[in-house]
Amino acid sequence: MKKLYTLLLLFTVYITQAQISITQSDMPNSGDTIRYSTTTDVNDYVVTGANYTWDYSNLTPNGQGKYEYKSALAINPIYVIPFGLFGFGLKISDGFGAGPISLSNIYNFFNKSASKYTVEGYGAEVSGIPLPSTYSDPDEFYQFPLNYDDHDTSTYDVTINIPTIGGIRMIGTRINIAEGWGTLMTPYDTVSALKIKTYTNEIDSVNISLLPFPFAIPRNTVIYKWLSNTEKIPVLEVTGTESGTGTFTATQIRYRDRFNASAIPFTPVADFTADRTVCSTIDTVNFTNNTIPPFGTNTYSWNFSPSTIIYVGGTSSTDANPRVQFTANGLYTVSLSSTLAAVGSGGVPVTDDTTKVDYILVRENGVSIEPLDASSAFKIYPNPVQNEIEIVGVKTITQVQVLDMNARIVMKDLHVNGSKINVEGLTKGNYLLEIIDQDQHSSIVKFVKN
Repeated sequence: MKKLYTLLLLFTVYITQAQISITQSDMPNSGDTIRYSTTTDVNDYVVTGANYTWDYSNLTPNGQGKYEYKSALAINPIYVIPFGLFGFGLKISDGFGAGPISLSNIYNFFNKSASKYTVEGYGAEVSGIPLPSTYSDPDEFYQFPLNYDDHDTSTYDVTINIPTIGGIRMIGTRINIAEGWGTLMTPYDTVSALKIKTYTNEIDSVNISLLPFPFAIPRNTVIYKWLSNTEKIPVLEVTGTESGTGTFTATQIRYRDRFNASAIPFTPVADFTADRTVCSTIDTVNFTNNTIPPFGTNTYSWNFSPSTIIYVGGTSSTDANPRVQFTANGLYTVSLSSTLAAVGSGGVPVTDDTTKVDYILVRENGVSIEPLDASSAFKIYPNPVQNEIEIVGVKTITQVQVLDMNARIVMKDLHVNGSKINVEGLTKGNYLLEIIDQDQHSSIVKFVKN
């Protein structure tokens, strides 16, 4: 009996430490929201092997975030056209680039099948206008089934065209090596894991129409990922660079985690809303500060561009929730800087900034304009446009007019043919389409006339 018990125990240990296989069922789906923590703890993340135990249970979080996988429709209805109703995306950056090549609200759009998990598309906004881009050669994140000692190499290619400005082409090679398996220990859990080493070698070619030739930016990274059958994201992911001698330097460390209130104060996330984004010079706009964490140790600094504003109601640029009147028509970009005071005797202040480009439209109108009703918001396509714009929304349209970027009306009392308007007579450039619904609520949508 004792021998049988020993054999059963050994068999159980073997089963719990057996190699795992990663398939499409282990990948995220639309609607998944998954929290992670970040750290800067130095460890040996390179060490690996078969039936290995990686003990990173003492990682100390210095911040938290979350992956939110959203349907293309939820991100922007425009993205349904290239990526379909079942396409889903993950926001990978709030912004990228500078000057004329400046992108915001950047998403990767995914697809998964029994054989692979791929990035099929790229979505970004330029001056508030969504620009979907489909990969001519999809980026294969993983090929299934993924088992220990597997190797795969794939290429990817996508071009982001920015009307009248230029574009960015990203060409790269991805190499995945399943170099280890065993048990991974983190503050979140102890799991059976498959360790993947990924090389990405990418060239970003930036083309600005005013320059005689494009310029290239190389981006080479090494990523270590521990995948499991219990989580939809890597249980641990370490991104960095590798020198010519093979020395790895970590630049970003994230691990799957549950909500951790003690981690949040180290990384404030600045955010805000306004009670109206379309107004006139006689209106007062109330700003609500949504910075996380909303602790009393935060200090704030607001900035408006252009600076033709006044603070009212006894508020100022350093108030958490200022009240503002705009003294000139036009589009205003609003920025908020939130600083969290030093935590502990050895701490340093931490600042986070957020900028909403062309957030407030102050237009020529002698009376107050009703705030935008979210349920009446309209979308338009195609964008950029040459001839006709089609308007999509749930409310009845009562008035449509076109404004220039200084909020001056250039076309008004437009005839709506079904849900379409003709803008063929406009000169090339950037414009605003104002749509008034049956409740006299105003929606503003930016578009490019080609």
